[in-house]
Amino acid sequence: MAKRPIPAEIKAINTIADRALAIGQQAGRRQLTKAAIVHDLLGTHAICPLALAKLAEAKDLDLAHDVFGIEQHLDRQAGMLKNAFTPRYALSNHVTGGSDHG
Repeated sequence: MAKRPIPAEIKAINTIADRALAIGQQAGRRQLTKAAIVHDLLGTHAICPLALAKLAEAKDLDLAHDVFGIEQHLDRQAGMLKNAFTPRYALSNHVTGGSDHG
């Protein structure tokens, strides 16, 4: 059974989703929904733990890379990230603050 997210994780996921939605809408992605982003983040965090608090404060470029990369590479049926995609803010990356871009 997957670990249930704690309130701090839910708050960070909501912050990430709000920011990603704004970034996506600025880029013309009108079909994007907060619910879909939250769902993808929760699913990914269960299989590939994310440094959610750090991602919530990340530069727009890094946040977009992770959220939209997850959207593109998450196999929702198999519960895995495809094509060797690893979010920059995956805990397995020993996050030190993302890229130097942005």
